[in-house]
Amino acid sequence: MSSTSLRDWLLASITQRFESSADLELGDYIFSNSLFHSIAKEQVEFMFAHQLEIIEHLGQADAVNELVAHCIDSAKRYTYERNQFVNFTAEYDELQTAEFTDFVHQIRAALQKSKTEAGLEAEMVAVLKVHHERLRLIMASYCVTYQGGNLKENPLLQTVPCEEYSAEFQLSVLGLELGELFEPVLDIGCGTKGTLVNYLRERGVASFGVDRLVPESPFFFRSDWFDFDYSSQPWGTILAHQSLSTHFIYSYLHQPVSIEKFGKLTMKVINSLRAGSFLSYAPGLPFFENQIEKVGKFEVTRQKISMRLPEVEQIAYSTKIYRMK
Repeated sequence: MSSTSLRDWLLASITQRFESSADLELGDYIFSNSLFHSIAKEQVEFMFAHQLEIIEHLGQADAVNELVAHCIDSAKRYTYERNQFVNFTAEYDELQTAEFTDFVHQIRAALQKSKTEAGLEAEMVAVLKVHHERLRLIMASYCVTYQGGNLKENPLLQTVPCEEYSAEFQLSVLGLELGELFEPVLDIGCGTKGTLVNYLRERGVASFGVDRLVPESPFFFRSDWFDFDYSSQPWGTILAHQSLSTHFIYSYLHQPVSIEKFGKLTMKVINSLRAGSFLSYAPGLPFFENQIEKVGKFEVTRQKISMRLPEVEQIAYSTKIYRMK
């Protein structure tokens, strides 16, 4: 088997493991962790058949780094698709990197130790058990750090639907027409498909998107919102449909420790605008807007959202914050 084919199989096997757990929730990861300890028979058969080749491949630093990066990317995607309010910090990235690196090394050790297919399966189950217990502890520690109280009732372990709405719907909620947009446009929380950015670019509007998971394209920046360099250029319009303000509201209600962090982020976003340009978001942030209206360099306008949005009824308006100076 060629090294490329082996590499592709290893990456695909990681993806397949996450896909096989698609019907499970984050709460299952904490309270029913044993569900993640098994390994598919066909994977064991392949690994045993290509035992020496995999051992050699996993002995290469570049190969290990690639597998670890793919594991972390897949784990984050799996997590964010179930609860968009989970936001792993650099500290947790380091913990995950260390754990997945050790996991790959333990797989190699299991292959080196196993003399039979049955023996390999037993070794892999043991490796997976330790690995997922450690990941469980990382996830649990994150939850109790950012959301105190009973872990069983922790909102970060609940499934929160996260949809990527049509571009027309997003612009309608924000109360915007194409002619109102100043270029370049930045969409915060553009999503994995970059629907709004693609829609605007198809209509000749210079647009870009930033999010944790984005399409592979020079028009998209894969970055945590807190890490992105908004000052890389003066933005004409910044859009945030049910992204920045939704997370800000969640922190206001459930994670007081993060309120100041979101306030600073929003100020950083607004200050990256050209004079006369605006940030447009929905739902509204009355607790933040009341404060920023006292600052002379900004102007706040609000527009009631015409369609019924029960989940944000009390804050069902869109906001434009103009940077005037």
